[in-house]
Amino acid sequence: MRPLRNLTLRSKLIAINGVTIGIVMLMLGGGLAAAEYYLSREAMLSDLQVQARVLAENSNAALAFGDDQAGKEILSALRVAPHVRYAALVTSDNKILASYRRDPGEAFSPPSIPVNRVHLLSAGGIDVFEDVIASGRRLGVLHLSADLSLLNERLAGYLVALLLIAALALTVAIGMVRRLQASITGPLVNLARVTRELSKDKDFSVRVPVASKDEIGELAAGFNDMLAQIQSRESDLARELQERRRAEERLHLLAHYDTVTRLTNRHYFNERLRLAVERAARFDEPMAAVFLDLDNFKIVNDTLGHPVGDGVLQEVAKRLTGVLRTGDTVSRIGGDEFALILENVKHAASAAAVVRKCVQVLTEPMNIQGHELFVSASAGFSLCPNDATDIQQLLQNADTAMYHAKARGKNTFQAYSAELKGEVVRRHTIETTLRRALERNELSLVFQPQVDLSTRTIVGAEALLRWENPEMGTLMPIDFIPIAEESGLIVLIGHWALRRACAQAKAWSMAGYRIRVAVNLSPRQFRTDDLVERTLSILADSGLEPDLLELELTEGALMDASEDTLSKVRKLREAGVHLAIDDFGTGYSSLSYLKHLPITAIKIDQAFVRGLPEKTQESAIVRAIIAMARSMGLTVTAEGVENQEQTRFLVRYGCTLAQGHLFGRPSDGTIFTALLESPDPFAFLRPIIERDRLRGLTDTTPSGSYFVP
Repeated sequence: MRPLRNLTLRSKLIAINGVTIGIVMLMLGGGLAAAEYYLSREAMLSDLQVQARVLAENSNAALAFGDDQAGKEILSALRVAPHVRYAALVTSDNKILASYRRDPGEAFSPPSIPVNRVHLLSAGGIDVFEDVIASGRRLGVLHLSADLSLLNERLAGYLVALLLIAALALTVAIGMVRRLQASITGPLVNLARVTRELSKDKDFSVRVPVASKDEIGELAAGFNDMLAQIQSRESDLARELQERRRAEERLHLLAHYDTVTRLTNRHYFNERLRLAVERAARFDEPMAAVFLDLDNFKIVNDTLGHPVGDGVLQEVAKRLTGVLRTGDTVSRIGGDEFALILENVKHAASAAAVVRKCVQVLTEPMNIQGHELFVSASAGFSLCPNDATDIQQLLQNADTAMYHAKARGKNTFQAYSAELKGEVVRRHTIETTLRRALERNELSLVFQPQVDLSTRTIVGAEALLRWENPEMGTLMPIDFIPIAEESGLIVLIGHWALRRACAQAKAWSMAGYRIRVAVNLSPRQFRTDDLVERTLSILADSGLEPDLLELELTEGALMDASEDTLSKVRKLREAGVHLAIDDFGTGYSSLSYLKHLPITAIKIDQAFVRGLPEKTQESAIVRAIIAMARSMGLTVTAEGVENQEQTRFLVRYGCTLAQGHLFGRPSDGTIFTALLESPDPFAFLRPIIERDRLRGLTDTTPSGSYFVP
């Protein structure tokens, strides 16, 4: 202050103001330079980090496959970044896979990669390290090094400009100090205010008013630009987090829920089952695992298409959810397979009541896309801890019980018991042995006579399968046909049986006996694409007239009345083959498919014949079937006729043919031929016939004759 003592007050004020203004200008310029340097360096660091992340994401494949050429091509994109002087892809074992130098002649020693991957700052440059990660596994590190020389040169020029501006401003500032005070301090006040608001509210949408174009105005504009970038990045981050959250929700949905039915899937079911088993063991609260499988769902899918099949699955899911108790779980674990967890069931009867409801609710008709469908299900359940405490064993027991329910005729349920396991083993043994039965000539055909009730003559024979196995003895069709159907062996067995039956019928024809042979056709065999061609080929090979072959089909095989079904049946009928519906009355029994198909005969199931004539309900059903068939011009064959009272009833109401033990048990071709050669094979019935004639019973018969020659 000593040099100011001899100056006037005005000069002192001017000097003080000049010094003050000079100091302020220097401090402001230095602050601006420092801020510019810091912001520029931070911006460069941010840009490097963004570039590093982008390049790291694009380098997954190069590091994963050790492709140095691909790595060099990726790094060559840095040519457009003038501040990057060096880049390298480093493998997880610290070997350089690919590198990039802006100036190949420059001597440069890259620093060691820090363990925590933090960036390195020095007076000469910035080093950024980014991990390359794929599927949660670290493949290596991307190293970027930027040169600060361009930034330093720009800042040096910036400082020179500041000094020049400060010197020029100092010459005119003394007279304008008071006038410029407000314009200088105002923006700084605004900056301070906005800074405080940012610190308090974290609201990056605020902006500093730019009132001038000087350094303070540029600082305000730069500050606003920085806020805009931060706001943009915050918005991008929020959007990325929202997309990631939606992706996680989608992944969770796919991981735990079935996309068709919206039920939980197998993964979720297994987790819930594990918790339920643990709870059952810990708190002594028994639970049940249930497997439920739709019967013949494949037919719906194959004939009506997957959209209808999906509609059936959705309706099944809706019905099952509706009958389950609160706290129970239902999941779709496969194509047409559902699994249930019934908690705190106390005993097997409680579980059986719930499973019974599940099976029964599915028997009600469904209307799916204009198709009225009848779907049934088979279910099996196993209790914990009564049957098993291990999850796998519990599931295996439930599957065994369900398998047994299907073997019992489907549309039912079964509780697991130790005896079922032996039955499953037996079925597996039968399936394994059946695969070799044809090769070993263990299968054979027997024939049961079909008798014309008005002429007392044999007019046909039904071919029936028998299996003579050295270890298991004689097996009836009921013992192995369902297994053959499920395993697909029925197709080969069916072709073999058809060929043998046609050969036998041809032999009878050549001997003078025109006997029509009836052969059962399984649903699976009927659905084969080459059914018609193979049948006609077998007829041609055997030389049998098509009129002497009758194929017996189940109602289930004909239920859909699809174009494929109609085409097959019409082609067979046009070729002269007779077609009969087997076990009529036990399946769908609807006139809707009969009127579209050229069926020639129907066979009344023995379950109805067995109750004749005493049981009123069975008698009414048989009379209705006969009346319907006669009105449609169809032949009616009654199965399982065992006594004369049944025969009398059938004749009275117009039944055409009959077969059963009363007329002959199934026998091989030789014995059946002897029966054909007998002049009066049913002489034992003559006394009964005469007695009925004397009683006048024949007067009530529609044909006017009662089993007479």
